[in-house]
Amino acid sequence: FYLLIFVLVAFSSCSEKAINCFTDNYDFIQTPQTQTDIESKKVVLEDGNKNVSNIFIINEFLLTKNSNNSKKLLSVYDLTGKKYGSFANLGKARDEFTRGMSLTAQFDDKVFYVNDVNTASLKEIDLKASLDSNKCVVKKMFSVGPRTMNSFYVNDSLIVCEQEIRDNYGLFLINPQTKKIISKKKIYEPHKKPFNIYNSRMVINKEKNKIAFAMRYVNQINFMSLDSDWRKAISLYDDASMDKQGEKEYYCDIATDGKYVYALYMNQTLDDAFEKEKDMEIHVMDWDGNLVKVLHSKEYLIKLAVDSHGTLYGNDLDSNVYKYKIK
Repeated sequence: FYLLIFVLVAFSSCSEKAINCFTDNYDFIQTPQTQTDIESKKVVLEDGNKNVSNIFIINEFLLTKNSNNSKKLLSVYDLTGKKYGSFANLGKARDEFTRGMSLTAQFDDKVFYVNDVNTASLKEIDLKASLDSNKCVVKKMFSVGPRTMNSFYVNDSLIVCEQEIRDNYGLFLINPQTKKIISKKKIYEPHKKPFNIYNSRMVINKEKNKIAFAMRYVNQINFMSLDSDWRKAISLYDDASMDKQGEKEYYCDIATDGKYVYALYMNQTLDDAFEKEKDMEIHVMDWDGNLVKVLHSKEYLIKLAVDSHGTLYGNDLDSNVYKYKIK
C-alpha cells in the first residue's frame, strides 16, 4: 500500500515538473527585488485611429496593426503620432494577409516581417515602398510549415519556425532555398491539447542566436539557444504548477530591444482577460534569462513594443497608445 502511494506521488511529481518547466534550468522568484512604477505619456494618433489591436516600433516609425474590419490592416505614424499612411488588405494574394497574420516584432533597416499562419508563409515587407505606393510591397516570401505560430528570418538560408505539431510544439530551423529541415527539437513534453497549454508569444535575438517566449497559459518565460542545448525558464510569484495550467492568461505579449526582453504580465482568469481592466506589470529580463526588474503600469496594456533605446510603448483595449520612458 505504501509502495503504491510512493509510486503515484513520484509519477505525479515527475509529470508535473516535466510539463511545467521545459527545462531543469529553472528559476522561481517569489518576491522580485526591484520594482518600479512607470509613468505614461499618451501618443495622440493624428487620424484618431480607434482600431488599433497591436503596435510595433520600426526605427523612427510607429506601426499599428488594425482590427480586421478596418479598410487597411496596417497604419504608420512617427513617434509623435503624425500619420504617414496605411496599407495592406485581407486576402490570399502575395501582397495580402489573412486573419491569421501577426507581425514578428522583427525588423531590419526598413523592412519588417509578417507571419501568416493560414497561408503558412513568412513575408518580408518593404516599409518605405509600401508607404510610397500606398500598397503592401512584399520583397521576399518564404514558405513555412502548417500551424507555424511564430517564425523569424535569420538570412536567406535560415528561417526559424515554432510549429504546433500533433501533441507538442516543435522548433524547426529550415533552409528556405532547399526546403530542407536543418534541425528540429520538441519544445515541451507531449500534451493532448498543446495549443491550450503551450501557446506563447516569441521574440528572437539573431546576434545571440537565442529566442525568448512568454507562455500565455502557464506562468513561465522560456529562453532557448538555436545552436546548442541551452535552455532557461523563469517564473514570478507562483510556481508554474500544472494544477493551474490553462486557467489564466499569464503573459499577453513580449518585446525586445536587443539588450533586454520585456514580457507583459496579465495574470487574469480567462473570463477577466482582455475584459476587466487593472494595473499591469512588465517583467524585464536579460538574454541569459535573469530577471532585471519589474515595471508597474497604471494602464491596462494588452500589447507592448520597445524601441532600440529602451523606450516602451503599449496600447489598451480602447486603442489608446502610451509611451513610457524608462530610466
